[in-house]
Amino acid sequence: MNASSFMESEFVFPKEFEYYCFKNCYWNLLKYYGVESPELFLDCGIEWLFTEDGSDKYGYSFSTGDFFSSFLPSWAGQAHFHSNSDNKYQCEEIWESNRLKLMAGVPLIAGVDVFELDYTPFYHKKHSFHSLLLTGYEERTEQYQLIDWYPPWFFKGERTQALLDPARSSANQADGILSGNPIDYLWVEVEREGWTAAKKHQIDEALSLCLDQFYSSPEERGNAQRGVYALHALLETIEKMMEETKGQKEFMEDLHGKLFFTAPRKSFLKFYLKSAAREWPSSKLYGCIKCLEDTITEWKKLSSIVIKASLSERTELFQQVIDLLRRQISLEKNFYYELYSVSKSLKVEGFPIWI
Repeated sequence: MNASSFMESEFVFPKEFEYYCFKNCYWNLLKYYGVESPELFLDCGIEWLFTEDGSDKYGYSFSTGDFFSSFLPSWAGQAHFHSNSDNKYQCEEIWESNRLKLMAGVPLIAGVDVFELDYTPFYHKKHSFHSLLLTGYEERTEQYQLIDWYPPWFFKGERTQALLDPARSSANQADGILSGNPIDYLWVEVEREGWTAAKKHQIDEALSLCLDQFYSSPEERGNAQRGVYALHALLETIEKMMEETKGQKEFMEDLHGKLFFTAPRKSFLKFYLKSAAREWPSSKLYGCIKCLEDTITEWKKLSSIVIKASLSERTELFQQVIDLLRRQISLEKNFYYELYSVSKSLKVEGFPIWI
């Protein structure tokens, strides 16, 4: 396999990968390696996380998982992360190391800032952490082959080190979502071998991961609450803010940013479960997917009300946000109960064709 064959490969972009460019790169790379159903290796889990944060204007952070997570725990060690966050390397050392890998036929995933990518609509307009595939290097022209199959640009082509280096070295100045964290030449090498597994075991591990992350121990790890406890901590924070007489609109604007990735993260989980259903047709799994779709619809509804509350001081809108979040927590508990039922049935059913 060489760079040209990778560049000539057919690519698709499932809409559920929106905002998850790293997972998109992993998926396409495993497809290039010839891995069957590569999405089943991906970390699809939702890690609800509420953290007390003194540096935050409102004293907390809320997220649904690590954007840079790669594969399920059994295979996560096959993705090797490198960066220059400690300034250990000179820039040319990094490029030389990457060149040698590429010339040896080893594709790499590279972190970049879209602000410095001339083929995107955000060029010199907006900063954002992003990733792309470096697939080869041509010594004669000193060009790097790259694939950035992400909407709306869907780019395959070549760029020099001089054009790519600003994107890889960018401080990624904070000016919106997915900005504010330096790129630090982040790159990932994914092992070519070791991607064989019984699909039953992959699905079982994915469902177990989701359940473990939601039904986490109520004991706090430092200042963090996880899973269902994170959702309750978020609700309590909003309820306390309702008692304030000033700053409610600004609080809601901030909340919208913190909830922004909730529906997309759940949509990615739906993508995983639908793929699992193709391998394991199950009425329980289909019902679970329907339940998941209901939660996605309601998260979007909640987000729209949060936007309205950020534009108005109307108390009833603030109360509506609280009521919707209470309902959402109930829906989430119901979804994870359905997921538990699916996981239990997976463990007890026989799968002779996969053994």
